[in-house]
Order: sequence, then C-alpha cells, then structure tokens
Amino acid sequence: MSTPAAAEVGAPLLIQSASLVGFAGITFLLAAFSAGIAASLAARKPMPAVIAGVLFAANAGFGYLRMSEPPTGTLPVALVEGDDTVGKIFATDKDATFKAIGTYANEIAKLRGSHVQLIVLPEDIARVAPEWVTEAQDKLAKAAPEGVTIVAGFNTFVDGAQRNVAWALSPAAHAPVTYEKRRLVPGLESAVFTPGPGPRTLSNGIGIEICKDMDFHAMIRSDEVATKPELLAVPAWDFKEDDWSHARVAILRSVENGIPMARTARNGLLLLNDRYGRIVARAHSVGGFTTLIGDLPLDGHGGTTIYDRSDDAFGWLCLVVALGILAASFVRIGRAKPWLTSRGARSWSPSGKSAS
Repeated sequence: MSTPAAAEVGAPLLIQSASLVGFAGITFLLAAFSAGIAASLAARKPMPAVIAGVLFAANAGFGYLRMSEPPTGTLPVALVEGDDTVGKIFATDKDATFKAIGTYANEIAKLRGSHVQLIVLPEDIARVAPEWVTEAQDKLAKAAPEGVTIVAGFNTFVDGAQRNVAWALSPAAHAPVTYEKRRLVPGLESAVFTPGPGPRTLSNGIGIEICKDMDFHAMIRSDEVATKPELLAVPAWDFKEDDWSHARVAILRSVENGIPMARTARNGLLLLNDRYGRIVARAHSVGGFTTLIGDLPLDGHGGTTIYDRSDDAFGWLCLVVALGILAASFVRIGRAKPWLTSRGARSWSPSGKSAS
C-alpha cells in the first residue's frame, strides 16, 4: 500500500483518525499540517499555521479519547516461530515436512500449564500432500494444551489447486478449518499457488488472514464487516529487512477496523497489538525458536468503526476536491494569460532596441 500513513504507526495517538476515515485521513492530515506551515512561511501570515495547529490538536485529542477506553477482556496468546524449522515448500518431502511439524509440536507442548488460549505459528512452514493432511493436523492438535486453538501456515492441494493455507485447529470446531490466502506475492507465490475464496472466522471469534492479505485495506474492511471477529490471527513471512515496514501496514488495518491482531512471521516480527495499534508484545525471530507470550486486549468485535460504515468516501472526496482545485487553477491561469501577454508584450528590432 503506497501511503505515508503506515509510517505513523509508531505514534498510535496520532493515527486513530483511521477508524473514522481510513488511511486517507492520516495522509490528509500529514499533508495539511506541512502545507499550512509552508503557506504561512510563504505568505508571512499566521492563519494557515494556526489552522494546521488546530487540526493537529483535534486529531491528537480524538486519539487520546479513543485510546482511553479500557478493554473489556484479554486473551492469553502465544506466538511460536522457528526460522530454521521448515520443510520443503515447493516439493513434497514427507520426512522433511514431518520433521518440521514434529519440532513445532515439541515447542507447542512446552506451553502446557501456561494458560494460553491461542497459539499462532508462521506462514508456509512446509508443503503437505493431501494424503498427509489429517496426520499433520492431528500431530499439531495433540501437542496443544487442552482447549487451545492453533493457527498454523502450510501449503497443500485444495479443490484442484495448490494453495497457501492456514489451518485452525480449535476445540470449538467439529473439524479443522482451512483458510486459503487470497493475495499472493506476484511471481514468488502467484506462479505456484492459486488464491482462495473469502474470509474465515472461527466460532470462537478468531478471524484468519495470511501475511500479504493485510496489505489490502478494502478487502480487510469487507472481511471485518462481514464476519465481525474479536481478533485476527495472522501467520506471516517477512524478509528480515522489511519486517517493521510490513508489520506496521498490518497494524494500520487493526486501527481502521478496530480489531486486535496476533501476527507471527518467519524471518521477521512476532507481535501482539490491540485495536488501537498499541504494541502489547514484540520480538524478532532469531533463527532458532522464538516464543512470545502476552495478554491480547479484547474489546467487542471488529468491523464496527465509522470507517467500516463510511467506506473510502473521505479518500474519494479528497481526490475530487484536489482535481477541482487543480482544474480551477488552470482556468484562472488561462484567463490571466492574455492580460499578462498584453501588459508584458514588447517588440524587438535588429538594432537591439525594444519598442512597444
């Protein structure tokens, strides 16, 4: 998503307007504040800077009020990731796949007695052939503490095509739930995998997305409005250098839609954030296993913000107004040009003297 709005995620107080009008609101405020200061300096008049200051104060005040609301509850969550523990992802190799699954199962088993209720593993740990799926799911499920939901990323053959999937193994479900990634990395994934159908939310309120899905604001907004999850579990895969830039786009989706998030990324960040974009817990993957445990604040359901109801109306309005101002400026220049030409016209003679 090409917007400077995501760069402001490190200041949660200043990005709560995304819950009103989406990322376009933050982009607008950034531009309006800098334009107001520039206009005051150019015109040597204080009013543009005053207006910019009032906008900044109003935005910060709204952020403070919104973030002052206490959560209605918390959910203990564990994020488990091992950069070095992967099977083959573009070929079927049962030994490599089950070696990775077994190693993850051992790490999951260490969480018994920790009181966690959700465990999120990273994206695309290994390729699982269709005939191994039940065995693989059973191995992970049996390792989990009683009553715990596991969300884990693999790839497998579903409905006639290879898919990047997240399995949700939940005691609340009669059978494992499979979510299929819809937004694939061009080339790297799109050449191998087929996008899946719509969103999936478990009966216990856990919504599922995978990595790049979170880059697409309109799709995520539609998902949250349709399914109203209590939180998102997001298996992901960063590429080390882009971990924070990638993660903060996902955090912005949390603010826009009022939804907490538990995100576990290979070669990147493990993080828990609340519906306001505040980071509850954060850790970098380190090659070996990293386990991050924290209490994720919950507060109602996602998909209920003003932005969820207003769609991208503010962004489109900004575009229309900007185009209108641009068109008006060209008209004004066109009308002024004959006058400028007549006032500034001069003739030139070979002698080098000008004459009117």
